[in-house]
Amino acid sequence: MQTVGVIGLGKIGEPIAMNFLAQGYRVVGFRRGSMIGFEQAGGMSARSAAEVGAATDIIFSCLPSDQALEEVVNGPDGLITATRRGQIVVELGSHPLKSKQSHVAAFARHGAFFLDGEVAGTPSMVAARSIATRSATSQRRGWRIPASTALCPSRL
Repeated sequence: MQTVGVIGLGKIGEPIAMNFLAQGYRVVGFRRGSMIGFEQAGGMSARSAAEVGAATDIIFSCLPSDQALEEVVNGPDGLITATRRGQIVVELGSHPLKSKQSHVAAFARHGAFFLDGEVAGTPSMVAARSIATRSATSQRRGWRIPASTALCPSRL
């Protein structure tokens, strides 16, 4: 069973995680607030973003602000502390491109990939897997991972 990480189990991130669980994936998730619904659905709670990073090879984050993204990536228990070669992080939030680009080099130094994706839709649309997405790409490495993968896990 493949393990997927989801950071930011809020209005958009939790339905993404639930879709992965429904498809039979093991999901390790993190959020600053309660994760009771996620745990009751079979998700495994992490105590930090670094713990999610240590347990998974692909991580989808859906964070509410540039500040939250900065904390999740570079904070004391941030993803960068657990990053390893070949790991993929796809940020699905609607942050300015410059904010997302500021994290690419730090992951690349570890041999990992930080990709830009974006979800456009409501929580109910995410749960129904019927939203618009923008693909995340890393042209330098030839990666092309559709952000819709997070919403249609059978394609992972």
